[in-house]
Amino acid sequence: MRLMSLLKDDQEVLSPKESLQHLVSTHFPDGALDPEPTGEDRDLIDIDNLDLTGVCQYITYTKFRAAFGSFSDFKAPGPDLISPIVLKNLDDKHMETIVLLYQLSLATGKIPSAWRYMKVVFIPKAGKADYAIAKAYRPITLSCFLLKALERIVQWYLLEHVIPDPLFNQHACTNGRSCDTALSTFVNEVEKAIYNDNYVLAISLDCSGAFDCIDFKSAESSMRHKGVPSAITAWYCSLLSNHTVYAESQGQLMEVRPKRGSPQGGVLSPLIWNLIMDGLLTQFKKGPVRALGYADDVLLYITGSDPRTMANLIQPSLNDVLRWGRENGLSFNPAKTTAVLFNNRKRSFQRPSIYMDGAHVRLSKSMVYLGLTIDHTLNWTAHITNTVQKCNFLLSKCRNIISRSWGLTPEKMNWVYTAVIRPKITYGAVVWASHLTLP
Repeated sequence: MRLMSLLKDDQEVLSPKESLQHLVSTHFPDGALDPEPTGEDRDLIDIDNLDLTGVCQYITYTKFRAAFGSFSDFKAPGPDLISPIVLKNLDDKHMETIVLLYQLSLATGKIPSAWRYMKVVFIPKAGKADYAIAKAYRPITLSCFLLKALERIVQWYLLEHVIPDPLFNQHACTNGRSCDTALSTFVNEVEKAIYNDNYVLAISLDCSGAFDCIDFKSAESSMRHKGVPSAITAWYCSLLSNHTVYAESQGQLMEVRPKRGSPQGGVLSPLIWNLIMDGLLTQFKKGPVRALGYADDVLLYITGSDPRTMANLIQPSLNDVLRWGRENGLSFNPAKTTAVLFNNRKRSFQRPSIYMDGAHVRLSKSMVYLGLTIDHTLNWTAHITNTVQKCNFLLSKCRNIISRSWGLTPEKMNWVYTAVIRPKITYGAVVWASHLTLP
């Protein structure tokens, strides 16, 4: 992986080695540099006295094959360089041995060191204006598929036996829910309020580095609170506490043992994050303020007829969110937090005041929520205009790339439209398409 030189504190231009160190320290805060192996996987295990009932019985040969079948054949491998296609073609004897190894790992809470050694790749985030800062990159963890398959089986067990029903107001990584359902839930509330000549005061919160900074203890307590079996809780906490990641760039190598955060790219990471976030969202089951979650995106909103009263009611809820964040090692950036008062009234009103840790939250006329620009009157012109501009840019880039080698045939143009342009245009159409009018 080749990285451009990064800026630190908006001034210093870093060398390749310093850039790599800056990326690692930014995305793995408080991590132990160049960790020494603990040697815990060398402890002898008395197999005869182990209890392989309960959760361990869920791990079967059939589940093992299905877990590997859930990965594409040539998906990017971890440090062991073993792709799923290799593991899918093992003979029955080796597969049965791995099934026993999985059961032993879950029963003892011990994870082989090779499974705990992971590679991290820093991927540029789309749409960033400046890629010379570390936060413009996303750390994607590549672990070996022997670990990922066990994570998949554990995920299936949790979804079948522990949390078979969707978590309250959480729309990410949930069967039957998506960005569309989150957007529909919120826009429907705004439409009802405007129809009844009311207001909706909404606050979109930006959680800084959520997956990088979450406390290990938060994951453990959330799993125990939801009734996750102790064997699974102990096993996953062992994985978090004892895994090592390494990054390399331009001949430079750096290892770190994370002290907080969860592996982005891990099979269980989204589900465990949802369990953690559930502790926040369930605080808003009652009362006038509602909370909507999509992974680390949090939206607070309240409906009413008087903006000042609504602000007074939502302020304590906002304080509760900030308090929850501090308790879980997370922070919310006031500068990136957006508040919008949705209404369709023509007469003037007194603008409400909202504060985050003493900082005034600016009241805007629109917000970008899950990639959709939502105007305070639900006028979708800004969103459609922005989308058309982005699609024109993408089409120009695709045209330049394709015509450079092959030329633009009708078949290739149809592929570009179907695979690139159409998904961009139709995103979120479930909430805004009904507002379109034919000329």
